[in-house]
Amino acid sequence: MRFGQLDLRGRVVRRWLLSYLIPPLRFLPAHWWERTALLQRFYDTHLYRKATLNALDALDGGTRPPELHLLATSLTTGNMCSFTKDGFWTDDETNIKFIRAGILRLSLAVAASSAFPPLFPPVRLTRHMLGASTSEMPYDPEYLADGGIYDNLGLHKFHRLNQQNPLNIDLLIVSDAGGEFDWETRKRFASIFSRSVRSADILMKRNAELQLGRVPLPVDIPASRIITCGIRAVVATRDYPAALNEDLQQKIKRIRTDLDRFSLLELSSLQSHGFGVARACLQAALTDSHNSQADMSYGGKSWTSGHLQKQEPIEQLAKVLELSRHRALGIWNLRDWATWVMLSLAALVTIMACISIILVARISSPAIAHSYYVTDRESGPGRVLDFRNRPGETLHFGDTTVGFPKGDSSFQPAVLRLRSMNEAEFYSNLAGTLATTEQGSVTLLLHGFSTTLQKEVEEDSVIAYDLRVRSTLIDFSWPSGNNDYRMAEANSEWSEGHLVAFLSRLVDQSGVRRIDVVAEDLGARIMVNALARIVSHDSDIHHRVNEMVLVNPDIDASAFASLESQIANTVGRVTIYRHSNSFELAPLARLIRIRELEILISIFFQGPPIPRSSTCWIPALQQSRSRC
Repeated sequence: MRFGQLDLRGRVVRRWLLSYLIPPLRFLPAHWWERTALLQRFYDTHLYRKATLNALDALDGGTRPPELHLLATSLTTGNMCSFTKDGFWTDDETNIKFIRAGILRLSLAVAASSAFPPLFPPVRLTRHMLGASTSEMPYDPEYLADGGIYDNLGLHKFHRLNQQNPLNIDLLIVSDAGGEFDWETRKRFASIFSRSVRSADILMKRNAELQLGRVPLPVDIPASRIITCGIRAVVATRDYPAALNEDLQQKIKRIRTDLDRFSLLELSSLQSHGFGVARACLQAALTDSHNSQADMSYGGKSWTSGHLQKQEPIEQLAKVLELSRHRALGIWNLRDWATWVMLSLAALVTIMACISIILVARISSPAIAHSYYVTDRESGPGRVLDFRNRPGETLHFGDTTVGFPKGDSSFQPAVLRLRSMNEAEFYSNLAGTLATTEQGSVTLLLHGFSTTLQKEVEEDSVIAYDLRVRSTLIDFSWPSGNNDYRMAEANSEWSEGHLVAFLSRLVDQSGVRRIDVVAEDLGARIMVNALARIVSHDSDIHHRVNEMVLVNPDIDASAFASLESQIANTVGRVTIYRHSNSFELAPLARLIRIRELEILISIFFQGPPIPRSSTCWIPALQQSRSRC
């Protein structure tokens, strides 16, 4: 009973799967991971205690037992084989050969006899294991599988033994434990395992039917002395009151009788039903032969399990037995250490997979930079977002999303979205964005000569991404000419008024508290001139301009000096980035009282190399020091 509850098949399958999950296990001896070797080891450990075939010669107390033949099928030759207390037999339907090997492990014989082909590989039997010569065993090794493939009921073996040496038979009992074979109308048999199992079931069913109908039996045995006890039989409770409920007996014949884990109820039901069927068959045969009622009381002993004597509800027992017809996968059993190892490996693989997915997502997914844009470029016909390098009559507003492949700004950035908004929507969205920042600040960027809105957005986003700008970016895109510098200069004067108007509305409608500015060449001229005009009539705006970075500003020194009185107290600090080929700005630095001349690293203009030991201090864009 304990062995039936062991979950033998599941334990074998789990250890076999572990050998693939942990490949070093396959370097261990075969009985740790190979399926039939595991089957033999479990038989040895839990059932036979390393007994040999010689142990079949005597029971406890010295009683001589019946002669037992453990049948197997040779996959090598296709012949019927068997193990007895003396050794190994082979039968090719012409000759029966015997090899004495009584010291062979009993567990090996039982493993060969029960190696169901769809699940278990054949047992390997060698000359060395049997101590046989080449003439005794021409095939080395010989592979043995389930005996039911060749002889499912043992009738053919009985017939061959009787042919070899006529037996004095008084009573022939045929035990048929094959469950009821039913149609499977809902299964597709898509997997190779389900097809193999179903094919084996059909083969063994036909084998049993043919044996019962066609195997010749000794002529001196009357038909009344041949008893077939089958699991499909139903014992009437009126004839045997201790028999199980007849409805439950109908369920028992559908229990799968394989190496799965049996519950105590299933084992008790099989035991009680088997006794009841055997009792009824023997009683009928003995009563007919002696013309008197046979005594089958067995001294008043009952074979009904105590588990079934608890008078559990019939409906509950029937429900449990109905589920017994299904073959469980049996991968998990919390009582088996192999289950915990597999669960641990599954958890580890899941964690590693999640980490890998996150890392891959970070590597392959683009990093995102968001910004807003304002432009006074002319809008192209038919396409709202096709802005030209010519001045327009009105301002256009929108926002952008730029992606950096693999999260690295060294790759070519791509504009993922360039969306147009009306003015009210723009300031509303901008106010919402500023409300989520601590300082409520924006960084206003003005590009230089001959560029497009899309290129400007890409380059400004790279600045923001590389320098980890925390404020909100706004690109003021003006019509910078198409490689025509004179046109660009004229357009810059046109855009000054639009920039002044935008800054006024920015303060009034967005709630911005601080404005930082980065402007390049002609864009710097637009910004400086716009600030000069703002100071003259709007005192509220210029107090919010915190810092201004000018990259190679294209401003005449004398013109800049004339604006000194207007913007001297307007900006908190001005940082100038000067290329070696640009005009001298040292006098301008004294005029606007720059406290120190600092360097801005920018992709707008590739300046001279900066020593690696230099320290960049960029208050307008980053509130911490960084190494160059």
